[in-house]
Amino acid sequence: MAEDQVNQTGDQGAKDQTSLGWRAALPDEYKEHEFVKGFTKPGDFVKSALEIKTERDGLKTERDALKTKTEGMIPKLPDNATDEEKEVFWSSLGKPETPDEYEFPKPADGSEPDPIISKWAKGTFHKANLNNEQASFVVGEWDKFMVSYNAAMIKQEQDDLKSEMDKMKTELGDKYDAHVEMGKRFFKKVMEADFDEKTPVNTTTLLRFVIKAGKLMGEDTSPPGSQGGKDQGKPGLSYNKSPKD
Repeated sequence: MAEDQVNQTGDQGAKDQTSLGWRAALPDEYKEHEFVKGFTKPGDFVKSALEIKTERDGLKTERDALKTKTEGMIPKLPDNATDEEKEVFWSSLGKPETPDEYEFPKPADGSEPDPIISKWAKGTFHKANLNNEQASFVVGEWDKFMVSYNAAMIKQEQDDLKSEMDKMKTELGDKYDAHVEMGKRFFKKVMEADFDEKTPVNTTTLLRFVIKAGKLMGEDTSPPGSQGGKDQGKPGLSYNKSPKD
């Protein structure tokens, strides 16, 4: 019985080897490789491998040739170059003679460039020996970054403001609208400007101050009918400054 099992196992192994064809001679790790299984004859496999090698060698040859060509085209500054030689070198690569000669693209939002920032950028780019094309590229990329950065910051501030306003609404309940209206009138009276509750500039802090100030001002009243002398015992602070009896 055991002998029959051995024979059956051997027969199955022989059939598996036969089904593999030419791949049966390969190491086990490559016999079922998808790339190898794509070839029915060893000659086709070898041909494909040689074509790949030829293509790779050709690319390497082209790369080496390009490297040799460009090495002769790219100017190099000697390590011991004088300041005058350095200026000649960078000027030959397009560095302007003075920082003011840089020409920057206008900001993406259509506004005028900030003169202080522009002066700093031109001076910095000139120290870095950038040509006008390089400097303009950096300015353009920086401008796009700042536009997206500012938009993200404004959104974050607006989200924070909404969170704070919602918190105030919960705290004040049905008195919220009345307090906000009082705050607007107070702001208009003191600052002579309209109060915009959607502007994310310490809005809730200012509102809380106005509300508290309004409450204190409402409580700071002199007793009606006071003619001096002692306080009549009514609630509030007295503005009577006459000497006590």
